[in-house]
Amino acid sequence: MAATARKFEMEPPMHAQTGLEITVNHIQEDVTGLKADVKRLDTKIDAVGNSLTEHRLETGKAFGKLRDEMTNAVATLRGEMKDSIATLRAEMRDLIAALRVETRDSIAALRVETKESIASVRSEVAELRTDMTAAIGAIRIEMGALRVETKDSIAALRVDMKDSFAKFRSSQASHFAWAISTLIAAAGVAFTMAKFFATP
Repeated sequence: MAATARKFEMEPPMHAQTGLEITVNHIQEDVTGLKADVKRLDTKIDAVGNSLTEHRLETGKAFGKLRDEMTNAVATLRGEMKDSIATLRAEMRDLIAALRVETRDSIAALRVETKESIASVRSEVAELRTDMTAAIGAIRIEMGALRVETKDSIAALRVDMKDSFAKFRSSQASHFAWAISTLIAAAGVAFTMAKFFATP
């Protein structure tokens, strides 16, 4: 029994070997297919690599062209900016020079106008001084004449007052004499009448 079991284990049945062969064949076919797929993938990878290489080359060329264009554009822009800056500097210099000339002319004209104004004011002040001096002289003359007239008026007033006092004194004296004579006459009349009435 044991020998029979060993023989059975050592010699597998025919249908089992056939299945294994079939499996091996399938595996070989799968491996062959896989190899073909791998080859196709290699071909595709090579194609992709070639495309990437071409794309890199084209991209490098495009970048190189773009760099050149950018370099040329930057150089052109720098040149234009230099020219613009140079033109602007020249214009600014011209404007500053013109402004300086205008400022100098304005200052010179202002100085002339100021001198003329000062001279006009001085002449007006001199005329005013002359007028004031003449007016003061006329006022002094008038004051002198007024003083003379005042002195004359005071002298005449004094004479008039003296005459008035003299007339008043004389009139007072005449009145006093008349009063005395009247009193004397009245006394005489009274005395006579007293005598007349006193006689038997």
